Amino acid sequence: MSKLSGLALLALSGMVLAWIAWRRRSLTWFIRAGAIVFGLAMAIAGWWYLRNWLLYGDLTGLRAMFKVVGRRQGKPINFQSLWGEFRGLRWSFWALFGWFSILLPTSAYHALDGVTLLALIGLVVWLARDGGKSRALIPLAVLGLWLVMTFVSLVRWTSLTPGTQGRLLFPAIGAIVILLVRGLSGLAPLRWRRVIIAAWCAALLALATWCPVGVIRPAYARPAAITEADIPAHLPRLDHDYWGGKIRLLACEFDRQIVHPGETVSITLYWQALQPIDDDALLYITLLGREWELAGSLNSYPGWGTYPTSLWRPGEILRDRYQVTISPDARAPTLCRIDVGLTTLKRATGMATNDDDSPVVFEGQFKLVPRQWPMVEGQHTDFRLGDQISLIGYMVDKEMATPASELHLTLYWQAGGALDTSYTVFVHLLDATGQRISGWDNPPLGGDYPTSAWDAGEVITDEYVIPVPAHTLPGEYIIAVGVYNAKTGERLPVTLADGQQVPERWIILQTVRIEGQ
Repeated sequence: MSKLSGLALLALSGMVLAWIAWRRRSLTWFIRAGAIVFGLAMAIAGWWYLRNWLLYGDLTGLRAMFKVVGRRQGKPINFQSLWGEFRGLRWSFWALFGWFSILLPTSAYHALDGVTLLALIGLVVWLARDGGKSRALIPLAVLGLWLVMTFVSLVRWTSLTPGTQGRLLFPAIGAIVILLVRGLSGLAPLRWRRVIIAAWCAALLALATWCPVGVIRPAYARPAAITEADIPAHLPRLDHDYWGGKIRLLACEFDRQIVHPGETVSITLYWQALQPIDDDALLYITLLGREWELAGSLNSYPGWGTYPTSLWRPGEILRDRYQVTISPDARAPTLCRIDVGLTTLKRATGMATNDDDSPVVFEGQFKLVPRQWPMVEGQHTDFRLGDQISLIGYMVDKEMATPASELHLTLYWQAGGALDTSYTVFVHLLDATGQRISGWDNPPLGGDYPTSAWDAGEVITDEYVIPVPAHTLPGEYIIAVGVYNAKTGERLPVTLADGQQVPERWIILQTVRIEGQ
């Protein structure tokens, strides 16, 4: 990537040389200096462009690379996904190790963000106060232009393929450091400037010294050998066997039960070797979200490769920790399920199996919730179902339909508190006699976020598609909604805003007219 960024640097170098030559009024100097700069660049990187052309018919070699790594898919871009990528860019610029899997403490990134923000403010203050009078303005402007050109190149690159990595800013790291120092100096009184810059450099030196021993070494430490008594008692026992009973997953632990898209969750696996193992297993951890969409994944070796399974001793119990980042685009709310598997390059799958050889789908789950709960769009309502569920709004896409068409309904539920029961929602299209002609009986969000996972204040957007049967006669029909316990069949009582209860224990949302085709 530095070779491609170097093309932009050649353009900037040409602009600077042209400006200097104009001041000197010397075309000869421009040609001589340009030949030196361009010649050195070609001596260093020219062979790479020539090789690409000879092998692929493409100077940059990007077409061949895209065939391997793929292009960025056309997913909708929103603020959340952009912010997640920008955060990854900042973090990986400062410090990120392994295959983007070993991070500093979050507080360290926040501190670095804070210093960067102070430097930007200081740069603005300096420009407003002294910039016009300073001889440093033009060199700093050139550095700023180089940083902008590098960032634009990065944006173009990441628009083509997923790769928003801080290392792609390294060609401009000299400009970044000088601008940061200038900005920090701009906020400090003259007598304190050297002290502040020295303290900043000392802090970076201390961080760089600490990372190998405080971050990298612990991350690659062998999994701790423990006894069964060391497994937290509150964890449910899994006892999932792999590879014909040679390896057993005893339990799975999360560092927290509520996570937001874009965040990182720490997962601890408790393994036990039951028999001698000949192969060195590959580990995969897959997080599945709404409608079994991929919410996050990790592929590694047990113990990050520090303790291969061929060395495990029968009876040994290991505590194995990993960090998995949730996709910023993961849909929430949902229960996020974890699938853990062991495989080798020779095996198609190493997924755990039950006694009947059916695959185990997941080994645990946690809540994945949005940072901000949605607002009601459409009709606002005030219906209470039982003690802890309210229907606060709904939206139907149309009031008139035809046979063999569909009605799209969105319900807005609000939880008044935690619930112990997973209730079922019924959405029925009824004729004038109360007979059901169509509808659904499903847990909210198709079971991805059952009511037993709800907490006080949460607003759940629950969407349904109601088919209108082809044989439906013209006339007026009603959409009825309610909630019941699937185990007992008992509906939750429906209470209106004025305190009256609905005898049928359902909510009549609105009338829909079906017209003949």
